[in-house]
Parts: sequence; C-alpha cells; structure tokens
Amino acid sequence: MNKEDLIYMYIDNGKVNLEKIADEFSGYLWKIIVNSGITQSDEIKDIISDTYLILWNNQEKLDVNKPLSPYLIGIVKNLIKRYFDKFSRKIVEGNIEDYENLILTDCKIEENLEIKEINYNILKILNTFKKEEKDIFIEFYYEERKVKEIAEKYNFSEAKVKTKLHRIRNKIRKELLKGGYSING
Repeated sequence: MNKEDLIYMYIDNGKVNLEKIADEFSGYLWKIIVNSGITQSDEIKDIISDTYLILWNNQEKLDVNKPLSPYLIGIVKNLIKRYFDKFSRKIVEGNIEDYENLILTDCKIEENLEIKEINYNILKILNTFKKEEKDIFIEFYYEERKVKEIAEKYNFSEAKVKTKLHRIRNKIRKELLKGGYSING
C-alpha cells in the first residue's frame, strides 16, 4: 500500500480536495477508460467528471485510512459499465443507428483492439516475472508513479529503479517479438 494514496492525504478542511485528486489520478483514470475501449475524448472527460462528482457526493462514507485508488477505480468501472449498457439497450430497442454512429465516429477501433491485445500480452508476460519486477513496472507505467516514489517505496536508489525498468522493458520487448509483434523503439 502506498501511504501517499491514503484518503486522509486528500482531505482539506474536512472535505475531499478534488483538485488535488484530479491532479494525481486523472491520467490514471484516463488510461483505464481508454483501455476499456472508450476513446472519444468528450466521453472520457464526462466519465472522469462523474467519477469525481460521485466521490464528492459520497465522501462521508469513505474510510480515510484506506487507499483512494480502489474507490476511484470502482467508480470508474461502474461508469464504464453504464456507458456500454446504454449502447446495448439502444441496440436491443432497435435503434442500431446510434451504435453505428458510435462505431463510425471511432475510426481507431482496429488500433484500439491492437493496443488492448498488446496490453493483455504485456500483463500476461508480467505475470511470469518476480512480484517485485511486476509491481515496479505496473506502478511506473500503469499507475504513473514517479521513479523517486518507487525508489523510496522499495528502498532503492533512483538509478536502480531505472535500471530495473530498462531490463523489464527489454524482457517484455523480447517476449512480444517472440509472439510475432513488431515493436517500435
């Protein structure tokens, strides 16, 4: 557990500080939403705004000694589910045009599927690594933690964290290449 993620760290004057939370978590939430298949910027922004609104409206129910990220992730996942449920209901009700318009406006569907497949394979590869390597990689790339934060958490130097990340990337790149993916960089 990251002590900097505890809810009480995001409370000012008895209320959650949404500005501080947005600064810290918006990029992470954006990635979760994009990885779910939603790529329209307006839709993503709406889901993130709704997440913060729900958090604000339910702040008195929060356990301030627990991490904030699981709450945010839970809210986002429920909102994503609602988003997709909305379109499935329209299809069932016979309004296929709304669904077609969604597909037609998202010209990057193939690209998104490829990204999701690569992410899936990266996570599969990470599951073969030592727990520490996997955690460091996820914290840096998926949770957007800074090298300095990771170094402090594991009691490593920043140089050691950078070296570990470099080696992990190389291992992942090698495995993806074996799997037939062409990797840039």
